[in-house]
Amino acid sequence: MIHWQRAADGALWRLCASTLELGEAARQQVARKEPAHETAEACVLGDHEAWRKGGALKGKASLRHGVRLRLFQGLPRLREAANLEWLAAHLFEVPRPLAAVARIERGLPRGQWLWAARLAEAAPLEERWPLLPEQVRDAVLEELAREVARMHALGFVHRDLFVRNLMHRVGSARQLVFLDCWRGGPGWGLRGPAWDAGCLLSDLVDWAGDRAAARWLEAYLAERSAQDRPVRGEGFVRQALAARAAVIRRLIRQPERLRGRAMPTVDWRP
Repeated sequence: MIHWQRAADGALWRLCASTLELGEAARQQVARKEPAHETAEACVLGDHEAWRKGGALKGKASLRHGVRLRLFQGLPRLREAANLEWLAAHLFEVPRPLAAVARIERGLPRGQWLWAARLAEAAPLEERWPLLPEQVRDAVLEELAREVARMHALGFVHRDLFVRNLMHRVGSARQLVFLDCWRGGPGWGLRGPAWDAGCLLSDLVDWAGDRAAARWLEAYLAERSAQDRPVRGEGFVRQALAARAAVIRRLIRQPERLRGRAMPTVDWRP
């Protein structure tokens, strides 16, 4: 449900939630206190334990996202809510979106927030990986190949598919949870499935090992064929490696994106 509401101070709020009551509870929560920068924190929304993500938009950020609105690209937190709904509807493991709200003043976005249900027994895959037995690691990589191939076969490209945007869930038939999917979505885009593969490979080569990365790529290609959406093996691999190289070049130019991690291995071939 999408609802527009004019506040007493003249601000226009866009509420996206399953019910009007949940959307209004979300609006009141951030109307009382707007963080000056984007944050992610645990909270309660209605009867739900949730993660709240977002913050106020000021200066250049507000102008940049105002341009996005005028180009019909949507605000990141609202796009993310819609993409999470799409992925959940297609049976991918994702945090269930509860609500998303945006505050508009004088035609410019001044804040955006997303609430998603907290997942029990889930932790970042990066943290869990060193603790997992080798057999479980192999199963995780197989599931990653299968689910990413299924995602692409259905026409959805994540566009930010790094290991940091994956969680590992214990006690579930499927162990992997996908996060932070606002950049992509279903349908055509300038960056296709090979970009997602390149993003993952930029992490997997050093994180899981070069042999494991090669096995993941081989399993992905096999899954695309098994799902009746094959890709041209050599051409796709070439595009994925080019995407991986582009990601690493960006890290070299902007090392703050590494967030304390080592620079990925530059020269790698499966």
